[in-house]
Amino acid sequence: MGTRLHDRPDALQVHMTVDLRRAYVLWDVAPGMEERAERELARSAVPLRAAVARLVALKHTPELHFRRNTPSLQQRRMEAAFAELEAERATPEAPQS
Repeated sequence: MGTRLHDRPDALQVHMTVDLRRAYVLWDVAPGMEERAERELARSAVPLRAAVARLVALKHTPELHFRRNTPSLQQRRMEAAFAELEAERATPEAPQS
């Protein structure tokens, strides 16, 4: 896929409630790093909210809620199909006799 994941969480999207009081941050991270990323986000929630308060002029600073991006079954199937195509393209063809 085009997205490169690292050992630190990547924010993919932010959805705000209509009243702007809550922000839902969709994030993802490299496989095997999920638990560490969840701990890091939980630890960073207060400083991140303070940064939002300084940068955005809103009456109320939104509460930050972090949600891991979990692809649907259809998305996982598509990713697997693309990975298979990439693997086929990378495999050299046997000589024709």
